[in-house]
Amino acid sequence: MCGIFGAISRSPVDLAKARLGLKALSHRGPDGRNVWVAEDQRTVLGHHRLSIVGGETGSQPISNESGDVAVVVNGEFYTHRQIRADLERRGHVFKTRSDSEILVHLYEEYGLRCVEHLRGEFAFLLWDAKKRTLVAGRDRFGIKPLVYARTREGCVAASEAKALWAYGIAARWDREQVFQRLHIECDGDATLFDGISQVPPGHMLIATDGETRLLRYWNPPLIESDQSPPDEVAAAEMVRELLIDAVRIRLAPDTATATYLSGGLDSSVVTSIAARHSRTPLNAYVVSFGSSDFDEASTATSVARQLGVRPQVVHLDDAKLADHFEATVVQCEQVVANGNAVAKFLLSEYAAAQGTRVVLTGEGADEIFAGYPSFVADCPDGLSDDRASSFSRRDQTFVAASAGMDTSGVREILGYVPAWIEAAASKAHLLRPVLAPALVAEFQDRDPFKVLVQRVPVPARVDPSDRLAVSMHMWRQTRLPNVILSSLGDRAEMAHGLEGRLPFLDHVLAAQALRLPSALKVKGGVEKYILRSAFRDLVPAEVVHRRKGPFIAPPPPPSLTSAIKEVLASADHRCVNIIAKDAALRLLLDAEASNRPATRDLLWRCCYTIASLFILESAYGIS
Repeated sequence: MCGIFGAISRSPVDLAKARLGLKALSHRGPDGRNVWVAEDQRTVLGHHRLSIVGGETGSQPISNESGDVAVVVNGEFYTHRQIRADLERRGHVFKTRSDSEILVHLYEEYGLRCVEHLRGEFAFLLWDAKKRTLVAGRDRFGIKPLVYARTREGCVAASEAKALWAYGIAARWDREQVFQRLHIECDGDATLFDGISQVPPGHMLIATDGETRLLRYWNPPLIESDQSPPDEVAAAEMVRELLIDAVRIRLAPDTATATYLSGGLDSSVVTSIAARHSRTPLNAYVVSFGSSDFDEASTATSVARQLGVRPQVVHLDDAKLADHFEATVVQCEQVVANGNAVAKFLLSEYAAAQGTRVVLTGEGADEIFAGYPSFVADCPDGLSDDRASSFSRRDQTFVAASAGMDTSGVREILGYVPAWIEAAASKAHLLRPVLAPALVAEFQDRDPFKVLVQRVPVPARVDPSDRLAVSMHMWRQTRLPNVILSSLGDRAEMAHGLEGRLPFLDHVLAAQALRLPSALKVKGGVEKYILRSAFRDLVPAEVVHRRKGPFIAPPPPPSLTSAIKEVLASADHRCVNIIAKDAALRLLLDAEASNRPATRDLLWRCCYTIASLFILESAYGIS
């Protein structure tokens, strides 16, 4: 896992600025830094390395025999040994033991279709000197980040926006995207920052001296309305076989590997499989918040011992969460709406400090097998009143807890409003009065909820009456890559040079599991039904029968509320054209005074959101 940087230009690249851009990614790769420059000085590739595969021979950039194809890679390519053997039979000569080198020779063999042969979590930059083309590719679900900016001279791309700013790209808010994000998710290829875009999941950016274009190479498989329902036993066996393989290939035999364990179904299944296939004893990192309503340490520790792994409990107290809130926001480069990202940031810091290089996590299971309560709520039998109440108390990300903004535009398109969009509208209803009048006036005709649905159309082959399939499709295209895989995944982990691996988002598994009918994902109101069936003998019975409990930090404790209050009350009037500061301070008072738990938690989410914007603007000098 690494940090990558690259630039292509019609005139010689400023190497001093390129080195500054790469230096901004040093946290992503503490084991080495290299810069490669083309003979004509008009292309540069840079790489900060976290050494997992390849040892002393794995330095990047890596080029082919003739030197006219070069790559830098962030992530891992699994099954690389089999691919290497096939390429060697075809006459390709390898000079390193790095898994990344297969990309060079796959490109020589298959051109842009090389990416179809890659399995794993990855982002890469590839330079083709003969065509004077820079190719920037991102994995199918967007696990690894990759951003870029068009310049008058060409294009610059990197793992994180901070590298582009260090290179000289102006740091400015994209007002349209900020307005959108303060209501619901950003567009798939956008960021909060003017002139900086994302390479969308499953896409490649093709950049020459003067042009850029996006090329989609993967469409997520979906439930098709005319497909025959599979046998339940066969479906469970398929899920079991493919997930075991996905976990097995993600174990790093020569590197300290561990898992994150909450005691819930997803992390317990991953930990159980990993423990059975690991060559060495496995550590499982467990978070303890010290709050009876949110602390899962006791359950997770018990599960770890039953699975035969060593639990490592990480105690996160009030002061730690408060002290690291700003650092987490700065690292994530986006809105942080609760304490979850801070907790994941600290958990990853602890794991890295113990010498762990690779950690397997359970992210993605809910998106593949329908785990969130909002998905269950969109099923015909839905959530019972007590279940909906329970989840709304835990996290308003999933189920609306109060009145919301108008979502009739969504209903016009879909015929219903997905529960997770209703939840976003609930938060937006409280946040809207805090927006600066100028921002509201500028986008007064924009319906952010309708915009999201229009930007993520449901394919014609999907039955529009299958609300679960529709809701999950839109979530996977928006919130999964832009929030969960970012602030709760790569950014929190790579802040400390820790590589996260996500077996549930293995595309070979997903290609089959996403096609399973909704009736096998939610059955009798039970989420992730087929996953429970597939692994009921590998995890403790109490885990199989336990309902979904999302990873969620407790409501802001005193020190963290004080930290947020200090940011909002700062004498420096930040985000002057985005946030009405006086209204923000009134919202803070409302959050402190509210005696309704669900409403209070929702108000605090709004305060987190506003504080995030203030922190980003101050840290990066965003105008």
